[in-house]
Amino acid sequence: MATFSENQVRHLFVANSLGTTGVGAISVDNNSTELFLKYIGADGPVKTDSIPFANVTQAQAFKYTKMSRPLNKYTVALDANVNGGAPLAGQDYLTRVKFYEWGSISFDDQYFKHGVVHATTGMTAEQFYQAMAASLVLNMSREKIPLLNVTLNGTAASIVLTSNAGVTVTADNVGTAGNAITFAITDVAAATAAVTVTGSAISVALTAAAKTIADLKAIINASATAAPLVNITGTDTTVLVTEAARTLTGGTTTGIILEEVEQPWTLGTKESQPLNYLVQCDKITLADGDYVWGTSVKSASSNVVLNGKITADMEYFFVGERGDQYRNVGFPNVIKTAYLVDPTVAYNYIEIDYFYQGEGTNVQKSQKHLTIVVPAIGANNAAQIALANSIIAAITVGGITIAALV
Repeated sequence: MATFSENQVRHLFVANSLGTTGVGAISVDNNSTELFLKYIGADGPVKTDSIPFANVTQAQAFKYTKMSRPLNKYTVALDANVNGGAPLAGQDYLTRVKFYEWGSISFDDQYFKHGVVHATTGMTAEQFYQAMAASLVLNMSREKIPLLNVTLNGTAASIVLTSNAGVTVTADNVGTAGNAITFAITDVAAATAAVTVTGSAISVALTAAAKTIADLKAIINASATAAPLVNITGTDTTVLVTEAARTLTGGTTTGIILEEVEQPWTLGTKESQPLNYLVQCDKITLADGDYVWGTSVKSASSNVVLNGKITADMEYFFVGERGDQYRNVGFPNVIKTAYLVDPTVAYNYIEIDYFYQGEGTNVQKSQKHLTIVVPAIGANNAAQIALANSIIAAITVGGITIAALV
């Protein structure tokens, strides 16, 4: 279950707008010495503590990217220093995937998956990678919840057409098989548009009324035989002419990629946590001794888990500070709470640390923390930070300094 640090008191508010109307609206009231925030929650208006400026110990804001995490990814390849980077016939090659903290938070609880290839005479590096990937996929397939995506690493064959220089044809899959694909535009005034696939040869006939790159993309994507082979890129409005068959080039296979699959998440009870795992290559026996047959390199994936789920968990947890301490204990006789965080959306954060201190002799400071989460919605950075910055500006005017997001 998702648990968080409260120190003494921590309140979280979801600010969907700066104003006084609508669920999630937040506004700032201030005078010369203190401020408070008015908020429209799912069940009506509430307000924060009155926060004296002098009692603020820290105030900051940060973007959602600080809490986002890339999926873990490993790339496995034959070691060029072991048998010249070629499979050695007769040897058994083993890839070991070791998952830590499996079913618990203990490093000692581990779970293993393997891929195994028996190298044969004449096996190429590409054939080895294909066999190893197939073995890993098969071994992973028994899991009810997928753990890793296993794909080939390398380059997809491609070609920039000659007569139609605005068109790039790229194989859908990496590997040398793409180097056998040919592509031709046989007609641009046909009575009927058509795609013909013979083995690895693709030919397209377009009509006079529909002969742009957009039309070419559409007919390829609609073809059950051509779509699995190639994809087309280029400016949609460009008009095409006939093109003799061109052969795709540059396809290679250089290794295997094992990338984490984001695991299931359930609000308040099942966190969105990364898979903690290690990929290892075992040893093979050469004439002069045993050697680790390959390299395993960890790198960050371009696939990123945003902070919407952890923000939703934080709202679920910290709303307990406002009267729902038991949450779903005693179901179905529970307090029905409406939560405002959308777990599919990223959120920027505004944080204010302050304290309450009464009057008298040797009065201690009671630490408090206010978190405002603001949806980062928009097609670009300026749109994603605009609402957060408008709230920051309203708070800053009141006497608390928070640097705007950039």
